[in-house]
Amino acid sequence: MKKLTIILSVIIVSGLFSLSGCDLIKDKNDPGTPHENTGDTLWIHTVPKGDKTLWIAEIPLAVGTDGTIYYSASGGMANWEPSRIYAVNKNDGTLKWQTEPLELWHVNSNIVVADDGTVYILSYTKLYSIDPASGIFNWVWEVPQTLPHPDYPNGAYSYGEVSSLALAENGDLIFKTSGSGVYFRALYCVGTDGNMKWFRFIQASGNPITIGYNGIVYDYSGENNINYLMASDPATGGVLWKIKAYTGYGYTNITVADNGDLIAFLANDSLARINPADGSLIWKSIVKSSNKKILIDHDGLITMYDQFSGIHRYSSQNGSESGQVLSIPESSCIDGFGKMYSVRADGFDVYKNDGTKDWSFNGAVYGKSLVISSDHVVYAAAGDKVYAIRGDASLAMSGWPAYAHDSRNTFNFNKH
Repeated sequence: MKKLTIILSVIIVSGLFSLSGCDLIKDKNDPGTPHENTGDTLWIHTVPKGDKTLWIAEIPLAVGTDGTIYYSASGGMANWEPSRIYAVNKNDGTLKWQTEPLELWHVNSNIVVADDGTVYILSYTKLYSIDPASGIFNWVWEVPQTLPHPDYPNGAYSYGEVSSLALAENGDLIFKTSGSGVYFRALYCVGTDGNMKWFRFIQASGNPITIGYNGIVYDYSGENNINYLMASDPATGGVLWKIKAYTGYGYTNITVADNGDLIAFLANDSLARINPADGSLIWKSIVKSSNKKILIDHDGLITMYDQFSGIHRYSSQNGSESGQVLSIPESSCIDGFGKMYSVRADGFDVYKNDGTKDWSFNGAVYGKSLVISSDHVVYAAAGDKVYAIRGDASLAMSGWPAYAHDSRNTFNFNKH
């Protein structure tokens, strides 16, 4: 028996060494294997109401570093209940904690989870840092009333609404003011201690901020009434390069290919692959997309949705269309098998790479709420409920598989 054990050990070890250099391991994905109970509801969580009618915000759920699920809810009838952040235990859907009320009645960003588990959210003019163990606010940062400006001895009025939260490589929080009103907009960096590290005046749009493979901050903003896609130094906020780009005010995300190149819109129908070192164009292509949300699967295909024709996919190598248009709803995310999760009014469907339906979930869910955890559970929300559904894969670990890149909503290429 001892001899047999030694022989088996040698076979296993040699097999590991032979696999380590082969082409079977393409990327960091470990999607797992199909589960016989795929699509089953594991639990349903209902928002604790008290004497109020509370509704979950139509933003992506977030999955914490320990698997906790986070959402925001608010509501009421005669007396409106401001937004709070809620934490749900992954094992049974029970409430873990809820925060004190946030500012006013709504949230202005995705819920973002840092590497150490700290939870961050923007609400109107404030950034909140939340302890993941208790839900207590670690600190609250507020937009300054004025900021130093060379043309204004008493400072430029800067108090306004913030949005577009992203997590920098070192844990700093990057966001910008972009609401309505007469005030100077700025791009901000706040450290993990709640102190502002830098700011830069901008003409802002509400589109999200992305952190690239090199830690550089990318966003759509403007200078002197000209719109740009800008690259900024994460340590100082200084502009490294900029190229003209106009995508309107909305939800146009800047994505990153596996080698670090940017895939982003430069106009409403003009998609480009961009060298992150200097902003030079690698290619530019006319594409069909009615909402300008970009996903990239683990094979490098760029996936976009057009309301008139369905899913279009383009090569990330040259921008050419793949030749196959899938007449399926808009995709919320892509898993490690390359399957697309498309939300409908009464549930969601999961499609294989060729457009055939794999499995479905029936139950009202928000299109933007869906996330997939590393242990193959799909979480979605609508109304006053969060659903945990048995999946058969994790979110893809390469490409850009979700609007905010990952289930922690970091908008950071290097985070998972």
